[in-house]
Amino acid sequence: MADNWSADSQQLLLTSERLIQVLGSLISENLVTVKKGKYWIELQMNSELLFLSGSAELAKKIAADAQKGRGNPEAAAQSD
Repeated sequence: MADNWSADSQQLLLTSERLIQVLGSLISENLVTVKKGKYWIELQMNSELLFLSGSAELAKKIAADAQKGRGNPEAAAQSD
């Protein structure tokens, strides 16, 4: 059981590192914040990032960044 928690914690760490890598430019612009703990990841996105003023469509920049991070974060990290 302890090994499962350890493996899950490691997977969360890899995922949070991948999020930070993919969203780095947005993090540096203070539009996204990634917080991590041993058993959780918190992703905060500024609403101006997600939606243009008066629009209900997802902003193109975040959609493009989300496409870059699609798939298995572990495999993507190995291919970088």
